[in-house]
Amino acid sequence: MQAVAGTAPRRRSIPLIGHVDLPGLGVWLMAFLLVAYLALEGGGYDPLLRGEVGVAVWWIVLLGAAVGVLPAARLDRRGWTGLALAAALVAWTALSISWTESQERTVADLGKSAAYLGVFALTLCVVGRTPARHALNGLACAIGLVALLAVLSRLQPQLFPENELGRFFGETSQRRLAYPFNYWNGLAAFVAIGLPLVLRAATSARSRWAQSVAAAAVPVVALCVFYSISRGGAIVLLAAALAWILLTPDRLPKLLTATACAAGAAILVGAADQRDSLQTGISTTLARDQGDDLLTIMIVVCVGTALMQLAIGLLLRHSRRPSWTFVPRNRVPVVLVAVAAVAAAVAVSVGIPTTLADQWQEFKQPSPTAKIESSEDAFRRLESLSGNGRYQYWTKAADAAKTRPLAGIGAGSFEFWWARNATVDSFVRDAHSLYMETLAELGIVGLGLLVGFIAWALLTGLRRCSTTNPQTEPREAMAAATAGCLAFAVAAAGEWIWEFAAIATVLLVLVAVVLAGGDHPAGARRGRESSAGRTLLIGTAILGIVAVSIPLAGTATLRRSQELARSGDLRAALAEAQSAEAIQPYSTSAQVQKAIVLERDHDLRGAAAAIRAATEREPTNWRPWVIRSRIEATREKPRASLRAFQRARSLHPRSSLFQR
Repeated sequence: MQAVAGTAPRRRSIPLIGHVDLPGLGVWLMAFLLVAYLALEGGGYDPLLRGEVGVAVWWIVLLGAAVGVLPAARLDRRGWTGLALAAALVAWTALSISWTESQERTVADLGKSAAYLGVFALTLCVVGRTPARHALNGLACAIGLVALLAVLSRLQPQLFPENELGRFFGETSQRRLAYPFNYWNGLAAFVAIGLPLVLRAATSARSRWAQSVAAAAVPVVALCVFYSISRGGAIVLLAAALAWILLTPDRLPKLLTATACAAGAAILVGAADQRDSLQTGISTTLARDQGDDLLTIMIVVCVGTALMQLAIGLLLRHSRRPSWTFVPRNRVPVVLVAVAAVAAAVAVSVGIPTTLADQWQEFKQPSPTAKIESSEDAFRRLESLSGNGRYQYWTKAADAAKTRPLAGIGAGSFEFWWARNATVDSFVRDAHSLYMETLAELGIVGLGLLVGFIAWALLTGLRRCSTTNPQTEPREAMAAATAGCLAFAVAAAGEWIWEFAAIATVLLVLVAVVLAGGDHPAGARRGRESSAGRTLLIGTAILGIVAVSIPLAGTATLRRSQELARSGDLRAALAEAQSAEAIQPYSTSAQVQKAIVLERDHDLRGAAAAIRAATEREPTNWRPWVIRSRIEATREKPRASLRAFQRARSLHPRSSLFQR
């Protein structure tokens, strides 16, 4: 009624420095440290790192549930449904071991999925005790820190590890900002998914200093995406911003903050675009000078953006808004429908549907990477709409799903399918789409569970955004968390970002916030879970530890064998390879390592037996066949060598190895 009468609702006083909430600080630290650690360690892509974190997290869940500390607050239907969907997807992945082309790959994928489930279970058990803002603030701080370090690695490269991407992927790849993920699209998606969280902090943090610092981080996030030269990252950044604006309550003051942040971002990106030497990613004298200049500009822009946000906050606090700026809640759907109708009419009138059809045809073209690598201006790729083979990957993923529509070909085995059926010359381990790869590897059942998990989070978030009081803090948190989930859903459609544990952790924390947090003050819903619920958590934790530990131990032992072999200690290397096989009797990699070590030790008979066992365990994997061909040739068995070579070529016909 106050809004209709033209009187602004009573605003709470925002102090310059907020009070300390110890339980909330614990949740903040959990989210911040977990995401920051994984992100700074290559994004958490290394299976050893991912496995170690997974085991640690499951042990925390196990011990916490055993002593009755977890769940910290009683889970409701929303939380248990989300946990059940995630656990069912992991269980289906485990079942695919019985029909997969590679048990080793599927067990490794199971370990990854089980580690992610542990992160989700732990977060779900702890976020319900404190307001959601603590978890969201922890994520925002971690993402902002990573964005800042990534940008500084370009502006001040002498302070960071040497960029070796150009050595492996070409000069253009070196131009693309990738630190610390070592993959530009992964970095861009990571910071873009975090944009709604940073914007929420800039507009809703309880301290005005915190609001100003968060606003200052937005231009840095934009510059990070710019230097990554990631088209997908730019799309996700735009989707995240739009989703947050649409979902957040009381949009007008939020638009003021967004406008100020966008202005700062435009100035900073414009300044970066004028410094060509800095864009090369190569440390030259001119590039270092331009880096110093841009660093100064970045500081000025960020300070200016922070001051603008401080001014906006003070203006909103000490002025009365006119009545026409308040839209009654029951009129919001009508306004949104009207805006959508006008936008659709304008789109049709200017021919956007035809343009999109033409762009889709361009996207379907494979566009060899060499054309991009040969371009003098790598930033021109932002103007290209080619999918760089993604359409071909998705088509073959669909073809793989047709062979086993319900079950799929087995988790982690798409690489083998692509090698046999590739239509473009490129190495592919993932289908560059979480949904298409899940359809190929786990069939309709697996895709249904995955989509069900993400959809449950999005629908729950949308419902809570529409039913929660707009003037309460939980509405702000739900809007940011839901927008972040939507940004992940968009990013995962065209990139393999789920392989990065840091990005997956951000999603899982956001989903936990949507399902369990944000609708109660600190201290509410602290009732303990029933003994049946705790027993279920204990049983799941035990299974999770086993699922993560087996591939973790096998991989660690195999890597020790490889290190010993490189150092020349072949006897110890062979012992470690045999230990890796004992841990994972189905491991093809352990047999391959045994064969290589025995070959170097001039035991050709033993090497031949080991590599023969490897090809029998994974007959559709072309790599063991190549090694078998070499060993047979060394044994002076030309016919056996030729047969193995021909088999390898049939499994990967487009490989340059077989084109001579």
